[in-house]
Amino acid sequence: MTSPASVRTAFASLLRDGVDVLTSGYLAGQEIGHETAADSGVPYLHAATSGAMERMVRDDHARFSRIFQVCASDTEYAPRFVSFMTSLRDRGRWDHTADRLAIVVRDWHGVDFGIDRARAVAERENWTLDVVPVGGAPGGDGWAGAVATAVRAPTAAVMIGSFFVDDAVAAVTALHELGSTALPYAIYAPSVPAFRHRLGPLAEGVVWATTTGTYSDGAGRAFARRYTDRFGVVPGRSHAGLAYDRMQRIARAWNSCGDVTDADGIAAHLRTEPYRGVNGTYNFDTPGQAALGTPDHGDPSLAQPQLLYQIQDGRQVIIRGGPFRTGGFRMPATVPGRPGGR
Repeated sequence: MTSPASVRTAFASLLRDGVDVLTSGYLAGQEIGHETAADSGVPYLHAATSGAMERMVRDDHARFSRIFQVCASDTEYAPRFVSFMTSLRDRGRWDHTADRLAIVVRDWHGVDFGIDRARAVAERENWTLDVVPVGGAPGGDGWAGAVATAVRAPTAAVMIGSFFVDDAVAAVTALHELGSTALPYAIYAPSVPAFRHRLGPLAEGVVWATTTGTYSDGAGRAFARRYTDRFGVVPGRSHAGLAYDRMQRIARAWNSCGDVTDADGIAAHLRTEPYRGVNGTYNFDTPGQAALGTPDHGDPSLAQPQLLYQIQDGRQVIIRGGPFRTGGFRMPATVPGRPGGR
């Protein structure tokens, strides 16, 4: 939903129909969903990935006690980008000579990628970090211009600060057209199969992060098979599994409470009972009732690690994610010194 008016209309329609629970993905004007759900008293599970929405619940828990964020917040994305590049450099896995990183980002209401913290990490780790804003419509020429600005000097990697496929495709395309050797580092968007379909071979080597990704373990593979058998397409690596887990979590709460209209009982069960799904463990026992991330807990069996994937030979390989890792980082061919590199 791309406008506050559409959020109000959709929530009002659902509540008129007497739903017992509300769910959503990303919304424009996410706070409208929070306020409407709180007014209704209906439990609400959303996937806004928003530190602002997490704080909204934390700061007025009495009002928003039935609202849960089913993934960790966005505030770790930029610091993890810098930390990942530092790890590659320090372990001798990164042959690029540039000591500069860039983040290209659209100014979104309610979105905080943790850029201020990333600046501090970059300074500590001897990187120069530039942040370049993007103007214009999603996926438009604004991305080409911003990417060109970002790589005007030798740059080791560019973080693409957008959740939308159109934006990520535009940014990666611009990097290739400019002949840049910077590593493309995206957020969430490459989880959607359309990203690889649209870019074809240009998607090779792209690294991307998500606070909630479908694991490649037995449960994750079984879910992907069932999804493909049912719908005839391969699921993405984030929100398909997330939506499945969310409904399984709700069903378990209903079954435990025995009354789907017991909003307080449902909320209490969600808050106190961790659940292991295909996207990891959902633990809402946090001040803002957002799914616990591994940095907050340290135990991946009780939290969700931020996963890093790399597209290798057209496949999604988990290169960071604790015990859920399925492969290692592969230097893209466009990096100097590699076959086909510039």
